[in-house]
Amino acid sequence: MERITTWNRKHVLLADALYAVIISIFFTLMAGTNDSNPGIIAYFDHTVMAFWSFVLMVPVAMRRWKPQMATLLFAGLVVVQLAFGPSMVYADLMAPWMLYSAIVYADPRNSKAFIVLAVAIGALASPVIIWSADAGPILNQGVPFDGLSPLETCSGTYIYGLSGDCATTITTSSVAIFIFIAVYLFAAIIVAYWQRARRITVSMMHERNDALQAKEDEERHIAALAERARIARDMHDVVAHTLSIIIIQSDGGRYAGANNPALARQTMETIRHESERALHDMKRLLGVFGGSDHADYADVDALIDQANAAAGMGCTIRKTVSGQPRVAALGAQASTAMYRMVQEALTNVRKYGGPNVTVQISEIWGADGLHVTVADNGRGASSSLDGHKPGYGLIGMRERIGAIGGSVTSGPQLGGGFVVSGFVPYSTVSTQSEDAAPASESSNAASSAAVSSGAAIMPMAAPTTGTVSMATDTGMPGRQ
Repeated sequence: MERITTWNRKHVLLADALYAVIISIFFTLMAGTNDSNPGIIAYFDHTVMAFWSFVLMVPVAMRRWKPQMATLLFAGLVVVQLAFGPSMVYADLMAPWMLYSAIVYADPRNSKAFIVLAVAIGALASPVIIWSADAGPILNQGVPFDGLSPLETCSGTYIYGLSGDCATTITTSSVAIFIFIAVYLFAAIIVAYWQRARRITVSMMHERNDALQAKEDEERHIAALAERARIARDMHDVVAHTLSIIIIQSDGGRYAGANNPALARQTMETIRHESERALHDMKRLLGVFGGSDHADYADVDALIDQANAAAGMGCTIRKTVSGQPRVAALGAQASTAMYRMVQEALTNVRKYGGPNVTVQISEIWGADGLHVTVADNGRGASSSLDGHKPGYGLIGMRERIGAIGGSVTSGPQLGGGFVVSGFVPYSTVSTQSEDAAPASESSNAASSAAVSSGAAIMPMAAPTTGTVSMATDTGMPGRQ
């Protein structure tokens, strides 16, 4: 049944034509049982009735393909049939079906016009049917034909005129026939409007489903793009950070190899360690092999120690902490984002800051979130004089932190050097969990973190944002 219904919807003209042929054959067989049928003009045998049954089935075959044209054609043929053919044939029973098709499939604005047309034809057909049966056809003048004869009270109408009894009989019978036709049409109208409302509802549901599907596809596409951007940013951080250390260590090891083999071996060991660390980062990033979980802000001190050990050329990195550290309150995304920001800032210092650079990292734990500033006294704006063009590191940094409600500013500072400042808010869930924990545990955890990192806790009035330039990535020379 599902296949038949699907085929019926896809081949409306062919399906309706097939139905029309089957119905017309059935009507023809029924017409063969009647020897004759009266009309306004004359009596007609079953051959003429079969002819009209086939003719009226032509618009029925087009009722869904061209519903408006088919309904008008059917109405015109019925009027011609009433005037020049039998007063009633079996195909006339398709009139409510045609009205149904006009209401359901044609322009809804024309529905009322088709209803008025159907009622008008029904009002015309009622007296024609009764007149041809009671008074007889005009050409027969009240003479019996093939066993059919006019009503006795109306038999002399064409000779003596319409009598009172005949007029009453015809009027009463016409009203009865019209009531029957009106009830038949009314039922068709009710079913048609219900079906049209159902079709509209189904169509709206399909449109809504299509819109939801399109929205889901777009959300999946956006999520895929966001994931690609995240992977690209993290890969940039991992690769740029590790390669900058390896390049510096390789340069030092090349010169130490000739005079200090021990230092050269130590340099190669540092390169191996950083390569392994980068491999773990890549495993963690791709989430395939289950690499280490050290890329969050709780490990920023290890990152600083690593950068100090591998900096070379007299680079010094210092860190100050203000406020009570609340790493657990950051949340996973914010913790990783700030770790990556510090990592990217230190990578850029190694690449573009020049020799004998001092880096000051200021970590401020406020009431609403974490402020971190990485400032150096390196070459700053002049780092672009070697022809280096800005890359995508700072762009990815800003996108990553902006996605969690934070902000990043970066640029050369007055008096030389470069500064990167970022802020991330505390995670609501993490903050609530932290507030639920005992105050003593939070205090012990904070003290332990400060001791293990070797950081000097110094009170600071405000983050060093006064020296931060609000320049965009494309306007920041010499930095990625």
